Amino acid sequence: MKHQTTFRLHKYWTNLRGGRPAPRRTDVEPADIREILAETFILNADDEDTYTYRLAGSRVCSPYCRELKGKDYLSFWGGHDVGALQTLMEAIRKDAAAAVIGWEGHNIRRQSIMFETLLLPLETQSGRYTRIMGSTTAADRPYWLGVHPVLEQQIVSMRMIWPNDMPILDRIEPEPDDIFALDEPPAITVDPKTGALARRIGHLLVYDGGKQSGMTDLSS
Repeated sequence: MKHQTTFRLHKYWTNLRGGRPAPRRTDVEPADIREILAETFILNADDEDTYTYRLAGSRVCSPYCRELKGKDYLSFWGGHDVGALQTLMEAIRKDAAAAVIGWEGHNIRRQSIMFETLLLPLETQSGRYTRIMGSTTAADRPYWLGVHPVLEQQIVSMRMIWPNDMPILDRIEPEPDDIFALDEPPAITVDPKTGALARRIGHLLVYDGGKQSGMTDLSS
């Protein structure tokens, strides 16, 4: 986690959940995180194949130059990234895992910018984790952001944290210039190229291990 928004939202979520795998959807009070609402969002996770934006703050929508409500989160990704994200989303939806994704976005002029996305499960009245609260933060605010939309995006790094928060894998060895390099050992990592949980691709080194403007309505 490299950005204050990521840290703040994760801390808020952690405090809400206490000793539970995840907090309830109704525990979340938008006023408590008003300073970062523009960078936060809620996904519907009722369907294992589709994760639609229920709500999205202005800075989440800005890179795409459009409203994201109703859009499928997975539709913004291509190639092997989709399979990796489906694996990751299933762990969030079924096992209350949390995740941090570092990714690079490109506009039509091939200008690029790095982002960090946090994904956190919320428990609904059914007892399932069918809402995902998250944040997306840009590493910088170049002049073109919000003017020339991000049209392509690629995963650079992924980390999953299981509810017990106990590391079971050694650390990833990132590239020195990777702004999303991890400062602590991850619990588990998904290979963004294949969706596998125990392989090394490029600079991602994964070891074998077992599983141990505003957003105001979070009420449904």
